[in-house]
Amino acid sequence: MKNQITLLLESRYRLLKALGFKDMKKLRIASVTEAVKVGDTVADIREGLNAGMISVGLIEGSSVMGLTLAEYEALSQAEKEKACRKTREVFEAAHASYVLRNIKELPELIRRLSL
Repeated sequence: MKNQITLLLESRYRLLKALGFKDMKKLRIASVTEAVKVGDTVADIREGLNAGMISVGLIEGSSVMGLTLAEYEALSQAEKEKACRKTREVFEAAHASYVLRNIKELPELIRRLSL
């Protein structure tokens, strides 16, 4: 059991290091629970969750959606809504803490979280 716990802690430390633990220290973020991992892939969501962070999925422009900006903008409003709904479902299935339509919504989320 001790070896499993040690491996888990070592794995989490390596993940935190990769996710910018030094930046958290510079910003005086004391706990990963006060940090937000924002991403556009399921892997991003999992990384943040595995590190104990709040994980936020971004829909528009995401790798999950799989469309270029030009392709997305060429869609009808109904097609955009359908693509966004499908992308939201993928992030929710990955247990994202929050799913935002686009990066413009992030400052409001941060304010709501009081971070």
